[in-house]
Amino acid sequence: MIAAAHARARWAVALAPVIALLTVSATDQPGDLLKQSGPWNMDYATNACHLSATFGEGKNEVKARFTRNGPQDSLRVTLMGSRLGYQSELRSRAQLEFRPSSEKSALSFVTHGSVGPKNAQIPVVFSESMRLDNMDSPGSGVADLPRVTADTEKAVSGLYVKLSGREPFTLDLVSMAAPMAAMRACTDDLVRSWGFDPAEIAARPKRAEPASKPGQWAQTGDYPDAMLARGTSAIVDFRLVIDETGAVANCFVLGSTTPATIGPYSCDVIKRRAKFTPSLDKDGKPAKDYYINRIFWRAT
Repeated sequence: MIAAAHARARWAVALAPVIALLTVSATDQPGDLLKQSGPWNMDYATNACHLSATFGEGKNEVKARFTRNGPQDSLRVTLMGSRLGYQSELRSRAQLEFRPSSEKSALSFVTHGSVGPKNAQIPVVFSESMRLDNMDSPGSGVADLPRVTADTEKAVSGLYVKLSGREPFTLDLVSMAAPMAAMRACTDDLVRSWGFDPAEIAARPKRAEPASKPGQWAQTGDYPDAMLARGTSAIVDFRLVIDETGAVANCFVLGSTTPATIGPYSCDVIKRRAKFTPSLDKDGKPAKDYYINRIFWRAT
């Protein structure tokens, strides 16, 4: 049973004040296996869907939250609990990996923070976006990856977590089939809020498709000078509205990392180059559609 809540959750999060980059060694050791100790909950937030559950007990208790801004395959993962340990650094290297999977997750950055009153703060870790198949874009540009399948969702049984300076552990997810079904129900509701009927969209013989490779929409020369000078990377999730001719009618930022300007800037870049072949409704007539993807800005 997965409980659904339509009130937007509010976490008062205090981020650690200092930036430092730490290293952590990748390992195949699963560490402690934390069993699920609370039910899955589905939060229908205004602009996102938050799926959460609690694992472990006592000092080992960890709350995991998986977030989507639409029916895309990526998830933002948030972990909360004393098991994570306190960090004075804002960001550090870590390994988060859904298992089992044929794809191994590369070391990535996580952001550290805390939640709660000053005398009882609990560590929080915010991951970069992930997929259940652990696939990632090989470099900068708009992602061009296959969809995550229902078989993959069913097979995923754990989330391996290794943070810098901490012992690894694995969240016992058992299977992500039912939780991801609940997530899709929430994202379908989100799609309806955009003015589209998910059932009608699913019945279309043809969706709007990029007329050129999405990876070519953002090019090396588009990298913001200020970010390039600082070696700053960023990720932006976006939604395009495609009109009946295949033109991009609008672009919405669904979520992004810092700086705050990278979201609108990414939309401007994409709107200049993205072209589509139009979607067709059940009668074969061109119809308005939406398209969701993400753009990676990676300094090399």
